[in-house]
Amino acid sequence: MVQKKQGNKAEKKIKIPEGLWVKCDSCREIIYKKEIENNLKICPKCNYHFRISAKERILLLVDEDSFTEIDAGLSSTDPLDFRTSPVP
Repeated sequence: MVQKKQGNKAEKKIKIPEGLWVKCDSCREIIYKKEIENNLKICPKCNYHFRISAKERILLLVDEDSFTEIDAGLSSTDPLDFRTSPVP
């Protein structure tokens, strides 16, 4: 068995379960996912705001059980069959 060596140190692989840690896009710190969720998707180190989904935003804005989704399957259509023309 061959071990890769970097300088005088042998490389070690550490198994970390996926989904437990998040790397901040701004400060590059690795933070426990629950800590970010408890902080409303804001990095506790640099105050970077992580993206949230539409459902998460609605849950933050409305009172519990006061929001009813309607027309969940609604999608846009093109009844006039518009065509885009190439720009010269």
